Amino acid sequence: MSEAYTLETAYKFAKSTLKTMYGDQGEVAVPTIISMYQSGSRYVGFHTDKSDYDYIALCLPSKQMMYNGDNIAGKILANSAVDGTKLEVRLVDVRDYIHRLTNSLLQEIQMLYAKTDQVYVVPFSEHNSLVAEEVQDYLHELTKERDSLALLDPERFFHSLFGQMQTHLLRGEKALREEKDWERVVKHGVHVEYMTELIHGVYNGEPLFPMLTYSQLVTDNIVRNRETATEYTANISYKMARQNLDVFAGENKYKSFFRFEAEAHKTENEKKAKELKGTLRDILLGGYGE
Repeated sequence: MSEAYTLETAYKFAKSTLKTMYGDQGEVAVPTIISMYQSGSRYVGFHTDKSDYDYIALCLPSKQMMYNGDNIAGKILANSAVDGTKLEVRLVDVRDYIHRLTNSLLQEIQMLYAKTDQVYVVPFSEHNSLVAEEVQDYLHELTKERDSLALLDPERFFHSLFGQMQTHLLRGEKALREEKDWERVVKHGVHVEYMTELIHGVYNGEPLFPMLTYSQLVTDNIVRNRETATEYTANISYKMARQNLDVFAGENKYKSFFRFEAEAHKTENEKKAKELKGTLRDILLGGYGE
């Protein structure tokens, strides 16, 4: 079955929409997309045929944005495919990407570890920008050091995942109690399980890369459970999600571990974070003639 959207078609949609959003201010005001990343359930591998297509457009701020201190972070571009599946593109300013990466947030870690079929690096013929090309080269160099950059803030990594797990549990409970949407309950349960495995894995010293995506065997099993969900299996999924969350609530060995790791490497990691932000700043200011 062909995909309703690809990284390249999502890029074309996002580029066209950005021109519409900022074009009346002139070309100098339009942010430049330098890379597209797959995200959401299709990144991890627990999507169904009906799942949305989620992408991240990593953008270079325009010269005007740099001077005015503007930022496009948080804006979401949405469209619907012919078959009803939804395309959602989240705009991320490259400055925010580096900042959030130093905070060890999951979305940015996934971007850092994206496989070749999960990222589209926009060619020079598309953006025609030397500063964009220099930033792309810089980001490529970061992927070579990803194992030393992914967890610069271990404590925030833990708390961020725990917060997302709580959100998914609440949404799963609503789907169970009010909406009676069994597939949705299982979907939120899978999200909680995924983040539980990440916390356990880091705690046990396992490498991040293999844990960020599921194998085809695991994917097939999850998809089957979602598509055949019943009230009984939805209740089991919800209870398991709550049990997983309870393990990390309050004081526990996991919270203590991540707090210790953060303190033990604080000076070294803060230095790396400062260097990452400083290098990007220098590239942008240099490229824009400052």
